[in-house]
Amino acid sequence: MNEKKKKKMKPYLRIRENGEFATQSIAFAKEGFGILGIPTATFTHISQVPLSKGNMIVGFVNEVRGYLAQLGISTPDIDYPEELTKYLGRKIKKIAINNAEIFMNENSQQRYFIKPVIDKQFDAFIAEYLQDLARLKHFDKKTKIWISEYMKFESEFRCYIYNKKPLAICKYRGYAVGEIDYSIVLEMAETYVSAPVAYTLDVGLFESKLYLVEVNDAYSVQNYGLAVDKYVAWLMLRWSELSGQEVKKCFVTLNKILKAKK
Repeated sequence: MNEKKKKKMKPYLRIRENGEFATQSIAFAKEGFGILGIPTATFTHISQVPLSKGNMIVGFVNEVRGYLAQLGISTPDIDYPEELTKYLGRKIKKIAINNAEIFMNENSQQRYFIKPVIDKQFDAFIAEYLQDLARLKHFDKKTKIWISEYMKFESEFRCYIYNKKPLAICKYRGYAVGEIDYSIVLEMAETYVSAPVAYTLDVGLFESKLYLVEVNDAYSVQNYGLAVDKYVAWLMLRWSELSGQEVKKCFVTLNKILKAKK
């Protein structure tokens, strides 16, 4: 099928049973699509969305991943890319739950940060004692987790990346004032050569130095301050990369917005 015969991308936005948007970021997305003149539909359950690569899901992460999986599209794990290891400033490892105790015993840290490899599988937490691992007792021992040496970041910032540059840098946690070192963010983006077309670098200040907190794929992130039209064009670009639909058109849309706002 040639590009002209493909259906136009249609966004489906997650709402609650009461008709409200499921998150503030989804409400922002609705506003952004409106600015771009793109019609949208809503859903309360993912089964209500027809299965098509031409449909774009703006909803909870598990819904997006499940929908893409039904289309045969994999969503790679990009939390801690190998290229960016030097910016972490701490040891991070993906292990099975049954190896967490070994990891803690082999390292000298007093605190560890634990989060699921599968988003939202459980709430991330800080483990100070081996007994704290009891929070994972209900999961299969082979379930994969991320475990890292704990760093208490003074402030954290989300950098929305496109074309190896930030579209915006938004503080989402902490008390630091002023700007972060923009050159380090650019260096990270340049170093991350296997990156998707749209993603975020979450970075944090620790003892006045900037480190990588984690990387997030565009389809899975909240909007902490990116202009709403940029936000939806950026989301559409990543969705088009994953689905293979309207890739060129989405590049053109985002570039037009960026050019108009210079």
